[in-house]
Amino acid sequence: MYKLLLADDEGIVTDSLRFIIEKKFPDKCEIEVAKTGRQVIEMAEVFRPDIAFMDIQMPGINGIEAMKELKKSNSSIVLIIMSAYDKFDYAREAINLNVLDYLNKPFNKEMIVDVLNRAMAKIDELREKRSNELLIMEKMESVIPMIESGFIYSILFQENYGNEADKYRTLLGIEKTQGYMMIIEARGENDKEDTGPVGAGIRISPQYERIRELIKGRLNCIVGPLLSNKIICFVSVKDDSQDLSESASFIEQAKKLTGDLSEKTGTEFRIGIGPARPLRSLYESYSLALEALSFSEGQVVHANDLPKGHRMSADPSKRTESTAEVAKRYIEENYVKDISLDDVAGYAEVSPYYLSRIFKEETGETFMEYLTSLRMKKAIELMKDPEYSIKDICSEVGYADPNYFSRIFKKSEGVTPTEYREKILLKETR
Repeated sequence: MYKLLLADDEGIVTDSLRFIIEKKFPDKCEIEVAKTGRQVIEMAEVFRPDIAFMDIQMPGINGIEAMKELKKSNSSIVLIIMSAYDKFDYAREAINLNVLDYLNKPFNKEMIVDVLNRAMAKIDELREKRSNELLIMEKMESVIPMIESGFIYSILFQENYGNEADKYRTLLGIEKTQGYMMIIEARGENDKEDTGPVGAGIRISPQYERIRELIKGRLNCIVGPLLSNKIICFVSVKDDSQDLSESASFIEQAKKLTGDLSEKTGTEFRIGIGPARPLRSLYESYSLALEALSFSEGQVVHANDLPKGHRMSADPSKRTESTAEVAKRYIEENYVKDISLDDVAGYAEVSPYYLSRIFKEETGETFMEYLTSLRMKKAIELMKDPEYSIKDICSEVGYADPNYFSRIFKKSEGVTPTEYREKILLKETR
């Protein structure tokens, strides 16, 4: 069945077309008629024609403009122009719109039958092409999980991985040169008999396909098979810097994923993320992701977030100084300088995202709140010494601009530095 739209403001034209079509192509066409350009556009949105016979000169919106709108909503529509005017004026527009043919009025029965046969053949060709594409997609949907699992297995078992990496890259359409590994781990339940990795794996095994769909829906990654209670995934990135810049947003997405998985399966999940590595060195990223899960009890943990030296002492109780304490010490030693969260994170050897989160959790303040509070305390101490001018104090506590320092001080203490110093002097004279 083909859907035909006949567009002409002359009823005798559309009636003639309908008569010819219904006689020569019985039961093959569903026909609708429009008399204006506006009707064409409105009708097409609901009717979705396969073929449109279009008059150029119609009231209101002309045929060319109406056809442009038809192409926007349905790029595969076959257009046939009808006109009583010389086609030269519209030839260029017709070519741009990929019009099948241009019929001069008056036309005869043979012309309509011929052009309609060609239009139907073109529609059949497009339908067959679309059908083949869908068939290929269906086949790929069943094959891709196997290919993705093979890719993950080759990373884990290192069996000729160097030679296979490029093949998998082509099969899976991996255009980027590096990536990182992600381990999604189902947790055991302490109040049930099926505790531990094996029990958790058995529990989620029947739900693997659903879990895979949830992962694919939330993150753009390659998903491997279920191994015990773990699903290993691969995320491609361009380079190391992109890995670091995206870690905060990716970790947030990973947190949402653990929530989705827990809600849909009734099992708690954790995620460990390794650092970016070249495709031929992904096992190292996997090892570090696994280590991150072993070292931390966090819901989502990135290997870059772990303090340096944690491999020598994976027991947190044996560490003498927390990440927040290291950061606080650095801030107290360097508050005079123009320091940033990145500077402190680099010193603590964790990512800025992790430091920001853990610092807030342990101190109750953000990095900037803590730094500003410390600088204000130091400024107040210096104000007690008349040898220091306000400008000197500004410089001594890490601010280059006295006006900015004054604004920050007033926001913190409720008065300007000058007013605060006058209060101190007034107290001393009493």
